[in-house]
Amino acid sequence: MAIDYRITAKELVKELGGDANITKVTHCATRLRFILKDESIVDSSKVTKIPGVITTVQAGGQYQVVIGNHVKDAFNFVMELITVDETKDDTPQPKTGLFNRIIDIISSIFAPFLYTLAACGILQGILGIFVALNMIDTTGGTYQVLNFISWTAFTFLPVLISITASKKFNVNTFVAVVIACALVCPDYMNMVSAGEPVYFLGMRIQLLSYTSSVIPIILAIWIASYVQKFFDKYLPIVVRNLFSPMLTITIMVPLTLLAFGPVGNTIGGAIGDIYNYLYNLSPIIAGLIVGGLWEVLVIFGVHWGITPVTVGNYASLGYDTFTGLQASAVFSQAGAALGVFLKTKDKDMKGVSLSAAITGLFGITEPAIYGVNLRLKKPMICGCIAGAIGGAVGGAFHAVSWGYNMPGIATIPAYFKTGHMSQLLVFLFQLLFLLYLVFFLHV
Repeated sequence: MAIDYRITAKELVKELGGDANITKVTHCATRLRFILKDESIVDSSKVTKIPGVITTVQAGGQYQVVIGNHVKDAFNFVMELITVDETKDDTPQPKTGLFNRIIDIISSIFAPFLYTLAACGILQGILGIFVALNMIDTTGGTYQVLNFISWTAFTFLPVLISITASKKFNVNTFVAVVIACALVCPDYMNMVSAGEPVYFLGMRIQLLSYTSSVIPIILAIWIASYVQKFFDKYLPIVVRNLFSPMLTITIMVPLTLLAFGPVGNTIGGAIGDIYNYLYNLSPIIAGLIVGGLWEVLVIFGVHWGITPVTVGNYASLGYDTFTGLQASAVFSQAGAALGVFLKTKDKDMKGVSLSAAITGLFGITEPAIYGVNLRLKKPMICGCIAGAIGGAVGGAFHAVSWGYNMPGIATIPAYFKTGHMSQLLVFLFQLLFLLYLVFFLHV
């Protein structure tokens, strides 16, 4: 029987204390993320019994409700039942540590458009397969159009980030988009290409490319929130609607080019360099750790912290090693759930485990983790062990992905590139651990 997520939303809002207790709600790929005025009044045991709810997680000052693939449906129905003022930021927020606040910011900014990035990454992989099989002419218009489509989301990544960051930091969305567009507009890019010194009020601008960048625009929109708030507070109402956006843009674009952009690029580069340095010290150990512990991070909802690193790797290196290691963890948990399906004689568990395994194969592992593996314990342990082994193998043979993706069978093309068949074979070899795990649990 299909779940009615309108009813799920209604019961969920009721159990969370109603509209009066819900300060804010967002969603990622599988979870509704609530900020509540008082979490102590919520009975999690009742929430988890609501049809459509897999489990709950309290982390980072958020009350997270794991829904799975239908999270967007549940989110839309929840938003019909509550009133959230996106422009109001004076509501007392739960006190959380710096790490949890960073994770919250990253998840709020990246979650809404990750599938769009992944779609472009898959398209890049499919084009690569067509090229390798001589099924498309790389000098023809068809290839050229599809190719620039596949790169558009990455080229204009600062614009995508500005939209979600504006909502997180309570900035006028159109102002935020204009700031982002200024960083990638043709006139500025021509200045970068020319390489001639450019000065603003006597101060030399460090001409950097901000296409595909992450940290600079996040810093810019964060600072813009304070600049806009200042002008909204002190400008007379008769001129506020015109001059507040104008002054915010006029101040923030030069400031970003002079300061926040270079600083953000340095921070982003340093974060990526640290991971890549550790990876290069021992790809095998890196694979062992990532493959074995990635799904543990998913359990606590802190896996979003790696997103800027992976996105930065695609921008700076043209590929990403982390996703190549992460894939083994994803498929191993899906394999564990499939093993349960083959072994269990419980009808209800058979239905749950098969559905969770199929969903896991497409990259969404929460149903498998919370609905099957974690409940039975042994499958979770086996999944982590197999994930660690697969990750170590992937690290040993330098498995990488060539386009942004969320590991799953639908995104296999993102692991293919002409002249790099060994990396694709390693990725496919990791899938064999899924079959091994199924066999291990079944016998």
